[in-house]
Amino acid sequence: MVKNEKRRSYKRQLLAYFAAVFAVFATLLILFQFRSDKNNRKMMLENRLSCYADIIAQTDDYASTVSLFPPELRVTVIDKDGVVVYDSVGDEQRLDNHASRPEIQEARKEREGDSIRKSDTVGINYFYYAKSYGGYVVRMALPFEYDVKKALRPDSVFILIVVLVFLVALFFIIFLSDKFGEGVSRLHRFAEAADKGQVDYENMSFPDSELGDIGKQMLESYHRLEQSNRIIALEKERLLLHLHYYDGGIAIFSQEKKKVYANARFVQFVNLMLDRPTPDLDSLWDSEIFKPVSEFVSRNTDSRVDNVPVFQYNVNKGGRVYTLQVLVYPDNGFEMSVNDVTGIEKNKVVKQQMTNNIAHELRTPVSSIRGYLETLTVCRDISAEKRNMFLERAYVQVMRLSDLIRDIGMITKIEEAPEQLHKEKVNLKNVVDEVSDELRPRLEEMGILVENALEDGLCVNGNPSLIYAVFRNLMENSLKYGGREIKIHVECYAKGDGYFHFSYYDTGKGVPEEHLSKIFERFYRVSEGRTRDDGGSGLGLSIVRNAIAFHKGDVRALNRKGGGLEFIFSLSEK
Repeated sequence: MVKNEKRRSYKRQLLAYFAAVFAVFATLLILFQFRSDKNNRKMMLENRLSCYADIIAQTDDYASTVSLFPPELRVTVIDKDGVVVYDSVGDEQRLDNHASRPEIQEARKEREGDSIRKSDTVGINYFYYAKSYGGYVVRMALPFEYDVKKALRPDSVFILIVVLVFLVALFFIIFLSDKFGEGVSRLHRFAEAADKGQVDYENMSFPDSELGDIGKQMLESYHRLEQSNRIIALEKERLLLHLHYYDGGIAIFSQEKKKVYANARFVQFVNLMLDRPTPDLDSLWDSEIFKPVSEFVSRNTDSRVDNVPVFQYNVNKGGRVYTLQVLVYPDNGFEMSVNDVTGIEKNKVVKQQMTNNIAHELRTPVSSIRGYLETLTVCRDISAEKRNMFLERAYVQVMRLSDLIRDIGMITKIEEAPEQLHKEKVNLKNVVDEVSDELRPRLEEMGILVENALEDGLCVNGNPSLIYAVFRNLMENSLKYGGREIKIHVECYAKGDGYFHFSYYDTGKGVPEEHLSKIFERFYRVSEGRTRDDGGSGLGLSIVRNAIAFHKGDVRALNRKGGGLEFIFSLSEK
């Protein structure tokens, strides 16, 4: 800022440059004119003195002739040996030899000669003019301080004219520099404002000239550039924010494999994969894990193709599976992303197992139904009693198949489309009573007593179908595997922190301890104790776990000390 204040404005610089150039030009012109005028005046003076010399050369009476000349004019006649023959001022006998005088020597060589020097006789400066006439030289002398200096003085009128021209030119220079410098000054102000990012587009203007047009174009271009930079900066901020909170790890590297950017997730994943954690990501290329990345980037450097070079591979480390993907940029930099796909891989395995289990579970009822129907179709003379028995058994298998399809659909909807499940206020005591009423014939047949200890008005904000499925599947589990003459008890034993905590138990057979942690898995079969010989989809408890998870709760199973199986679970109030 201080430096800019010290610097002169462009307008002043332009004025100074123009004035200096014109001053130099005027000075050279004056010097040239002075020299030319001096030479002309000298020539005129020499012509006058030459005439005087010619007159002296044509007379024998030097004194009489000299008396006709101006009184300040000194006349000297020198013979060929340099001896003074006549001198209008001094005594010829007492004067020195003049052969060495410069004007005498020049006259003998060039016929004419001149010089300005101090006279040895009189002791003042003279302008000497000498002219040779063969055997002798006539020399004229005038005092330099008077007539000669005056004669050689330049014309003051010319100098005055030059000064006037200079002043007029200076005025035009100021006017032109003001017009031209205004555009440059505004460009300079625009450049300073642009450098500070404080361009006032409303009040910024330029003169109506070619330089002004350039300034207007620059202003418009800068405005567009500023808008583009603002958009780019906003998009960059959004991108960095997205990358920062991106669930996977992502990093950008230069062509030299130097880190440009890396989010925290990428650093975490890399350190989980490396044998020794490191804060320096530039050192990860020493690991064999990332060797395929280095090789792929090297192969695709400076080799642009129609498709963007992309490479992906998996890394198994610490019991987890990571997917690494590399994308090479046009400038030979590259991006590397890391994602933990352990859960995805497990889901693939689970889905594959579920598909196999579903196929297995479908095979049994479908085979049974097909067998019964084929028997009825082929054996036309079968008795009515056996025909009814086969139809009843086929009906049981159809109901089992229907339950399986229903339960599969419910699990799929909970896991893959939970947003389609709406919530509303659900009275839990009424739900348990509704399930009990629906299953009452079977409960009475098995001699099972249901105790609904839930208080009146106990409500949660949940999905009615899923809440109903929780208690129905728990109660059906007791019906199928608990045994006869047992009791089912449901209560809410605690409330707090927005959750209701429930206990559901029966006083039946219970489950061996080694199976308790697995009974919520799909199609899991208990080798002893509880079996599914009487039917069922094998998905009931899995539905219970997923439905409770949908309501932000959890569930666990344990054997009661007094006998039977107990389920402890929680449901969010909201």
